[in-house]
Amino acid sequence: MLRVFVTLASFLFGVAVQGADMPSLPADLTVYDLAEENRYRSRSVSDYRLVLGAVVKIDRQVRADQDQRLAGELQQFTWEIPRSHEPAEPFEAMRSQLQSLGAKMLYECAGRACGASNIWANDLFRYATLYGRDDSQRYLAAQLNGQHLALYAVRRGNQRVYLHLDLISSDEAVEAAWYAPLDGQGYRVLPHWPESPELAVKQLIDWMAQSGASVRLVVHQSGTDVTLAQRESERHAQVLRQQLLDAGVEANRVEAFGVGNLVPSVLGASTQLAVVIIR
Repeated sequence: MLRVFVTLASFLFGVAVQGADMPSLPADLTVYDLAEENRYRSRSVSDYRLVLGAVVKIDRQVRADQDQRLAGELQQFTWEIPRSHEPAEPFEAMRSQLQSLGAKMLYECAGRACGASNIWANDLFRYATLYGRDDSQRYLAAQLNGQHLALYAVRRGNQRVYLHLDLISSDEAVEAAWYAPLDGQGYRVLPHWPESPELAVKQLIDWMAQSGASVRLVVHQSGTDVTLAQRESERHAQVLRQQLLDAGVEANRVEAFGVGNLVPSVLGASTQLAVVIIR
């Protein structure tokens, strides 16, 4: 009986780790010559988070400077690379292919600038095997032929090297709205702020018009001078509020605050960000 149980458990464990047979990569992409297949997964997703900035975890919530929400078919490829090779080698090989194919690079980072590896492995890619040394990791997000890609490479503490690719086939028209997490967690970093303020304000106005919600806007600003950072963040917060009022949003529906650098962990690698909180 014990032998039957062990055999069954081994079979189930093998299915869980290996998943389906790994198909060929699309768009003339090829993986590193010495890569060995480790795991493949495929499923439909309605709210995939394509990260476009360094990640941090605050109050059990993963936050990034910026991200994009997508819906469509998700394919997840993981390969193991010989330990004698650095993670950057297979990563750069695929990055070069993407560039030659005309991919639009949306975000790139290396080492500790990406944030903590355990967040990428456990919270974003949801595959603990990818948890490695922070200083060894590489990540990029790109768009190619209507598909979005998230590429990640890392060396684990046991020296094993892995390359991982998330491939999302989605129609731009069905991308999940930026405000989707607001219903669940009650707050959301305002996308495109401050890099593209006009787009950020337009998206916020459109959502407020559709939802009828009232909000608090909290602007964070980095800086070593606490007083100056607070003053600058307050100024930006009031400018953002005024832009909403100029667009016709009722004054009693918008509150704005500047908190400077009082919560530095929120900023991640950003010098400034705005958080929308449902009031």
